[in-house]
Amino acid sequence: MNALNLVSFTGRIPSTDKIPFNFKNSEEAKGRFFSFMISVRRAYKPKDAQYYEEDLIPVKAFGGAATPGSWIQRGDTVTVVGELRRGDDWEDKDGETHRGQLEVIADQIVRQYGKGDSNEDSSESAAPAKAAPKASGAKSSLKARLMNRKASGHI
Repeated sequence: MNALNLVSFTGRIPSTDKIPFNFKNSEEAKGRFFSFMISVRRAYKPKDAQYYEEDLIPVKAFGGAATPGSWIQRGDTVTVVGELRRGDDWEDKDGETHRGQLEVIADQIVRQYGKGDSNEDSSESAAPAKAAPKASGAKSSLKARLMNRKASGHI
């Protein structure tokens, strides 16, 4: 992964059939391919608008990074980490040259939660997270976080 070209998006895979969602599975890792669009909500809402505007960002994953394509589906909320690339230029039937579209080449795709899930984190990542001690209230939660940091050697 290139540290100078790193992007991270969290958004929803649109559930409409009009937007492409392609997964090609293969016995060999290098034969896998996963292509989809992610709908990312903007951080602001125009004054007269009812909803936040969203941008559709094309994502492609190859090889081992494409594995989540077998268990991610339309409507799921995912986090995509990868690099931004511009596709090849192309020529239309009139001979006019057009610039390629920007797209994310994914290194990692993590499912945050699905259509039927609650908004709790039910991600299926490779590294399981440590279970935090249960605590009630804001002060107890802070105490639990400090205990976790101390136990992991961060303090």
